[in-house]
This record gives sequence, C-alpha cells and structure tokens, in this order.
Amino acid sequence: MSITDFLDRTDEKSSNTGEARILSRTAGVIQPIDGDAMAARRGIAGQLTDGPRWRRRRCWIRPTVYLGVSMITVIIVIVLVALAVFFLRSVHATTKQRQFDDARAEAGRWVERLGGQVLNLTGTTIAAKQALADASERYHAAGSQLEQATSVEQAGLAKETALEGLYYVRAARVAMGMDAGPALPQDEARTRAGAVTEHRRVEVDGETYEASPRPGQNTPHYYPGGEVAGRPVPQGWYSQPWWKPALIGGAWGLGSAVLFGALFTGMSGIADAQTWQSGYEAGQQDAGDSWAGLDDLDTW
Repeated sequence: MSITDFLDRTDEKSSNTGEARILSRTAGVIQPIDGDAMAARRGIAGQLTDGPRWRRRRCWIRPTVYLGVSMITVIIVIVLVALAVFFLRSVHATTKQRQFDDARAEAGRWVERLGGQVLNLTGTTIAAKQALADASERYHAAGSQLEQATSVEQAGLAKETALEGLYYVRAARVAMGMDAGPALPQDEARTRAGAVTEHRRVEVDGETYEASPRPGQNTPHYYPGGEVAGRPVPQGWYSQPWWKPALIGGAWGLGSAVLFGALFTGMSGIADAQTWQSGYEAGQQDAGDSWAGLDDLDTW
C-alpha cells in the first residue's frame, strides 16, 4: 500500500483503547489524538458551520411570511374593489333601463290616446279638418320617435309630440262644437307664450294676416302655443301658419318680427311681445349703423 492510500484513511477508531487517530498530511506521520479532544474539535466545527446557517434561516423566515400576507391582502382588496365597481355599474344600468322603460311606456300611452282620437274623429268644418290633419301628422311623428327612442330624453320628445297632437284634437272638437275633452298637461313654454285674447287683422308687406281666439272661416289654422325656434307663439287661430318657416328652418326672419309686433302689440296675456320688438329694433339699429358707414364712404 502506498503512503497516499494510507493517508486517505483519516479516521480509524481503535476497538480496544477508544482512541482516534488523525493522519497529518503535512508531517506524513500518524499522531494519536485523544477521543475527547476529537469530540471537542468536532463540536467547535459544528458550531462554526451550523450556527450561522441556522441564524440565516431564521432571519429569512419572517420577511417571507410578511411578504406573502401583504400580497394576499392586496389581492383581496383588488377583488373587493372590482366586485364593488361591477355591482355599482350593474345597479346603474338596471336603474337607467327601468327609467327608460317607464318613460317609453308613458309616451306610448299618450301616442295610443292620440291615435284613438285621430282614427275616430272626422272633421266637419274647414278648421276642424285642418286641426285633425295637424294632429295626424303629430301622431305619425310621435310613433316614429317612440320607435327609434333609445333614451329617456328621446322618449320624452315622443311624449311631447303626442301631447301637441292631442291639443290639435281638442281644437278640432271645439271647431265642430263638441266638448273639448279632458284637460291636458300644461308646460312652461305654453304658459309663457300666452294666448290670443281678441281678433286682430293686420297687413304686413301687402299681405293680410288674422289672429283670433276662436276658429272661423278666415282663421282655420290652429297653434297650441309654445316656443318655435326660441321665440314664443301664442295659442290661437290664425289665417295662415306664419310660424312654419321658423319651425322648418329653425330661425326667424326680420319679417316675422314685424308680423309678431303688428299682431300682438298691446294684446293682453301675450308673453314676451317686447322681446320681438327689441330684437327687431336692435337689428334695425345695427343695419342703420352699417348703412351710415357706407354713406360716409360714398362721401369720399
């Protein structure tokens, strides 16, 4: 056996004496060491190797636990917030849908009521026929608006159109000498616009216009009152629908302001009559200033 193989056997215990032998590689000789000394050396080595490892393990346990608890808490909070947002959106959508269904049902009742009147009444006078024709036009418009409605506001617009048609039905019944029927809801615009309280006949730009609180041979056109293109039109009977250009085009001309002033100036119960006159005069003043400027240029 070579000396190298012999040196590789580092730990041999004697069965008789209980001593341990340590082979010294540096000296190349065998030096017996007492068993207690060997145990002491091994104990010191174990403390040096095992102690720090245990302390390192203990130091890393608590941060890992805290990190895990924090992550679980964050996940729970995120889930709760997501559930709360989903719940609130669901409640909002349900409430909005219920409001729309109610508004649509309300408008549908007025449209059905208008349709029943339009289909069952037949005009016997010129004024009644014209009023029923206007009511029929509102009936078809309200039905189309209700069919295409997707919001509470659009359903409300269909209701307003149907109510306007019912005002025309009431006017037709009055024109035929019948009872006007049950009262209809009033709105602020109609109240503010007022009503024709006396018969008026005026000429504007060579054309004759008449307004009356009652239907007649010369006043077959009815308007239930309200705002047209932001201006009030009083409820009453007229010789011609002078408000229709503004209703279609969405704007009033200077001629309409002159006509309004001629028909309603001094008539009691007409709201905002001075607004038309003030607007017209302001426009005329601006126009006069412009022409004055042009005259000054001509003098040069």
